[in-house]
Order: sequence, then structure tokens, then C-alpha cells
Amino acid sequence: MILRRVIEHVKAQNWTAVALDFVIVVMGVFIGLQVQEWAVAREQAAQHQRYYERLHADFSSISERIDSHLATFGDILAGAEYILEAVRAPQPVIDEPQLKAALSILTEQRIPPGRSATYVEMVSASQLSNIRNDALRDKLAEYDRMTEINLEVFRATQMNNSSQTPIVYRHFKIVTVADSGMLSGIRNEVQRYDLGAMRDDPEFETAVMILRQNTQNNFGVRVRESRLAAEILDLLEKEIS
Repeated sequence: MILRRVIEHVKAQNWTAVALDFVIVVMGVFIGLQVQEWAVAREQAAQHQRYYERLHADFSSISERIDSHLATFGDILAGAEYILEAVRAPQPVIDEPQLKAALSILTEQRIPPGRSATYVEMVSASQLSNIRNDALRDKLAEYDRMTEINLEVFRATQMNNSSQTPIVYRHFKIVTVADSGMLSGIRNEVQRYDLGAMRDDPEFETAVMILRQNTQNNFGVRVRESRLAAEILDLLEKEIS
């Protein structure tokens, strides 16, 4: 319709009308482009908001898992201390339920939480550059690098623990029992133990000390990881609000 009108105005040599038609066409194209850019910008902003919300969900879950690991590691460390006191004391007074609980979790380990799935997706989609908060972007990258370190620590301690487990199992027997209160639905339980044999076996005390140190190493790594996850959550909450 505009084109037909322009042709008619040109034939009539109505240059003023031609100029007005040209302005109308240019303005229409300009407004159309602006609306398109606005729509794209709005969609990008919505996409970034969804990424922030998904990152927040990821790190909330990661933080909860780390807290659970810290609680377990704390129990293992306390239990290892009690076992060492029991085998070192000249005339130990044994709290049998406490000793059994300590032996039951002595060799337990926890796999590190791993990477944020949303962060991995953002990296693959080249979306990280659109996070304008430099502190948040740096913290996310730092956490992602830390997951590799944590996995290496876990692998090293797992290998070390595996060499110590047969030594400590010489003197007590663990069975697996159902427990609905546990996330896995099962737990380890000491069926029997021989404290005298533990005290007479110098390798047993050394093995417990190694297991304790490995747990302490994992505990320290998780503490750093927990602090970083908390910082990320704080930054994300500011972006979402």
C-alpha cells in the first residue's frame, strides 16, 4: 500500500508527499527494529533470571549436602577420638553403645557434591559473559575449579582408606541393616568387636589415626566449599530479589 502510494506521488511529482512517505517507511522500520531489540533484550533478561533461580536451587542443594557431610565427618572424628582413647587408656571405662557407634562409622566416606549443572550449561551456551556481577561470576568459577580439587582429595583419601580398612576390620564385624531414617535406607551396625585384640594390635591404632586424618582432610575441604557456596547463595539472592 505504501509502495503504491509512493509511485502515485512520484508520477504526480508530489515530492513533499514522497518525502513524507519515505519518513513514514523509515520510522516504521526503525520502530520495528526497536521493538524486536526490546523483545530480544526482555527474553535475555528473563533467561538470565531463570539461570539465577536455577543456580540458587543448585547451590541450595549443594549447601544442604555439604552440611550433611560435615555432620557425618564430625561424628567420624569424634568416634575416632573415642576409639583411640579406648585402646590407649590403661584401664578404659567403655561405653559400649558409643564404641559400637564409633566403629560403625569409622570407615564411612562421602562423595563430594560435584559441579552445578546449571553452571555447566551456562558455560556450554556461552552465557557467563552476560552475568554482569563480576564477584558472582568469579565465585562460580572458583567453586567449579574447587570441585575438581575436592574430587582428587576424595580419590586419594578413598585409596588410602581402602588400605586401612582390612586392618581395622580384623577386630570387629559390621553388618548392614535397614534404617528408614537414613537417606540410603540402610546403615552399618557393629555386630561384634574385640577390644583386647584392638589394644594388642599396634597396626590398629595407626590405621585409626590414618582414617581420622583422612576424614579431617575431607572435613577441611568441605568447610571451604561450604563457605564458598554460602557466598554464592548470598550473591544470587541479591540478583534474584
